[in-house]
Amino acid sequence: MKKNDLVKYLMLISQVSFSMLAPIILTVAAGVFLNNRFDKPYIVPIALFLGMAASFRNTWLLLKSYMGKKSEEEKNNDRINELLQEGERKRRAALQEEAKRQKEGKSLEQ
Repeated sequence: MKKNDLVKYLMLISQVSFSMLAPIILTVAAGVFLNNRFDKPYIVPIALFLGMAASFRNTWLLLKSYMGKKSEEEKNNDRINELLQEGERKRRAALQEEAKRQKEGKSLEQ
Protein backbone atom coordinates (compact mmCIF):
# COMPACT_ATOMS: atom_id res chain seq x y z
CA MET A 1 0.00 0.00 0.00
CA LYS A 2 1.35 3.39 -0.95
CA LYS A 3 1.70 6.19 1.56
CA ASN A 4 -0.71 8.30 -0.50
CA ASP A 5 -3.31 5.52 -0.32
CA LEU A 6 -2.97 5.32 3.45
CA VAL A 7 -3.52 9.07 3.81
CA LYS A 8 -6.42 8.88 1.38
CA TYR A 9 -8.12 6.10 3.38
CA LEU A 10 -7.53 7.87 6.71
CA MET A 11 -9.12 11.01 5.28
CA LEU A 12 -12.09 8.98 4.04
CA ILE A 13 -12.57 7.38 7.47
CA SER A 14 -12.48 10.76 9.19
CA GLN A 15 -14.94 12.24 6.67
CA VAL A 16 -17.34 9.32 7.10
CA SER A 17 -17.22 9.51 10.89
CA PHE A 18 -17.77 13.27 10.83
CA SER A 19 -20.62 13.01 8.34
CA MET A 20 -22.29 10.43 10.59
CA LEU A 21 -21.79 12.12 13.95
CA ALA A 22 -22.30 15.81 13.19
CA PRO A 23 -25.94 15.66 12.03
CA ILE A 24 -26.97 13.42 14.94
CA ILE A 25 -25.28 15.59 17.55
CA LEU A 26 -26.61 18.83 16.10
CA THR A 27 -30.20 17.65 15.72
CA VAL A 28 -30.30 16.08 19.20
CA ALA A 29 -28.88 19.31 20.67
CA ALA A 30 -31.55 21.28 18.82
CA GLY A 31 -34.19 18.79 20.04
CA VAL A 32 -33.07 19.17 23.66
CA PHE A 33 -33.12 22.95 23.31
CA LEU A 34 -36.62 22.89 21.83
CA ASN A 35 -37.76 20.37 24.46
CA ASN A 36 -36.56 22.65 27.28
CA ARG A 37 -38.07 25.69 25.63
CA PHE A 38 -41.52 24.29 24.74
CA ASP A 39 -41.69 21.32 27.18
CA LYS A 40 -42.62 18.81 24.46
CA PRO A 41 -40.98 15.41 25.19
CA TYR A 42 -41.54 14.02 21.68
CA ILE A 43 -39.21 16.56 20.04
CA VAL A 44 -35.95 14.79 21.00
CA PRO A 45 -36.84 11.39 19.40
CA ILE A 46 -38.02 13.16 16.26
CA ALA A 47 -34.80 15.18 16.15
CA LEU A 48 -32.77 11.99 16.69
CA PHE A 49 -34.57 10.28 13.82
CA LEU A 50 -34.02 13.26 11.52
CA GLY A 51 -30.34 13.39 12.52
CA MET A 52 -29.90 9.68 11.78
CA ALA A 53 -31.61 10.06 8.41
CA ALA A 54 -29.39 13.01 7.52
CA SER A 55 -26.38 11.09 8.74
CA PHE A 56 -27.08 8.08 6.53
CA ARG A 57 -27.81 10.32 3.57
CA ASN A 58 -24.56 12.25 3.97
CA THR A 59 -22.56 9.07 4.37
CA TRP A 60 -24.23 7.50 1.33
CA LEU A 61 -23.47 10.52 -0.85
CA LEU A 62 -19.89 10.69 0.39
CA LEU A 63 -19.19 7.02 -0.28
CA LYS A 64 -21.03 7.13 -3.60
CA SER A 65 -18.88 10.03 -4.80
CA TYR A 66 -15.74 8.34 -3.50
CA MET A 67 -16.50 5.05 -5.24
CA GLY A 68 -17.28 6.84 -8.51
CA LYS A 69 -13.87 8.46 -8.70
CA LYS A 70 -11.11 6.68 -10.54
CA SER A 71 -7.45 7.40 -10.47
CA GLU A 72 -5.68 8.47 -13.65
CA GLU A 73 -4.00 5.07 -13.83
CA GLU A 74 -7.36 3.28 -13.69
CA LYS A 75 -8.75 5.59 -16.38
CA ASN A 76 -5.74 4.91 -18.59
CA ASN A 77 -6.08 1.15 -18.06
CA ASP A 78 -9.76 1.33 -18.98
CA ARG A 79 -8.93 3.27 -22.15
CA ILE A 80 -6.21 0.76 -23.10
CA ASN A 81 -8.65 -2.11 -22.60
CA GLU A 82 -11.25 -0.36 -24.75
CA LEU A 83 -8.71 0.18 -27.53
CA LEU A 84 -7.59 -3.44 -27.35
CA GLN A 85 -11.18 -4.67 -27.54
CA GLU A 86 -11.87 -2.35 -30.47
CA GLY A 87 -8.77 -3.64 -32.28
CA GLU A 88 -9.85 -7.22 -31.63
CA ARG A 89 -13.32 -6.51 -33.05
CA LYS A 90 -11.80 -4.94 -36.17
CA ARG A 91 -9.44 -7.90 -36.61
CA ARG A 92 -12.32 -10.38 -36.32
CA ALA A 93 -14.40 -8.39 -38.79
CA ALA A 94 -11.50 -8.36 -41.25
CA LEU A 95 -11.02 -12.12 -40.88
CA GLN A 96 -14.72 -12.73 -41.43
CA GLU A 97 -14.69 -10.50 -44.49
CA GLU A 98 -11.65 -12.33 -45.87
CA ALA A 99 -13.30 -15.72 -45.25
CA LYS A 100 -16.43 -14.46 -47.01
CA ARG A 101 -14.38 -13.34 -50.03
CA GLN A 102 -12.60 -16.69 -50.17
CA LYS A 103 -15.94 -18.52 -50.15
CA GLU A 104 -17.24 -16.27 -52.93
CA GLY A 105 -14.09 -16.85 -54.92
CA LYS A 106 -14.37 -20.64 -54.58
CA SER A 107 -18.04 -20.62 -55.55
CA LEU A 108 -17.24 -18.56 -58.68
CA GLU A 109 -14.51 -21.01 -59.70
CA GLN A 110 -16.86 -23.97 -59.49
